[in-house]
Amino acid sequence: MWVIQWNNDLCIGHELIDTQHKRLFELTAKLYDIAVGSEDKANLKLFLLELYKYTLFHFDEEEMLMRNHRFPHYDDHKHEHEKFVATLDALALKARKDTSALDIEILNWLSSWLVTHISIKDKMIGQCLSRDS
Repeated sequence: MWVIQWNNDLCIGHELIDTQHKRLFELTAKLYDIAVGSEDKANLKLFLLELYKYTLFHFDEEEMLMRNHRFPHYDDHKHEHEKFVATLDALALKARKDTSALDIEILNWLSSWLVTHISIKDKMIGQCLSRDS
């Protein structure tokens, strides 16, 4: 099992976005802790909902930043966000019916997506911002 951990190599160079990314990692790590630990599984639904809401908030903030800086890959990036949210929708629906549906494989996918997206796609935003300054 791979446990998600933030490291500063994932920073894109924008303080607000980097702080939000760290929060996404914290929420995902908490889901891991609940899923594999002895903590009450009812909390799983609460943290999944918190992750979902925070993800929507973060994506809105990041997309506004991309629009404001005329990020050239905005449409593709927004589409990736939309696909991720659709997957979170499906996970939330499953978890509402059965908390055991949120298994380690799904959490590994979630963690992997976050790391890959931030380290590749979001870094491109950081590069665009550094050219603008």
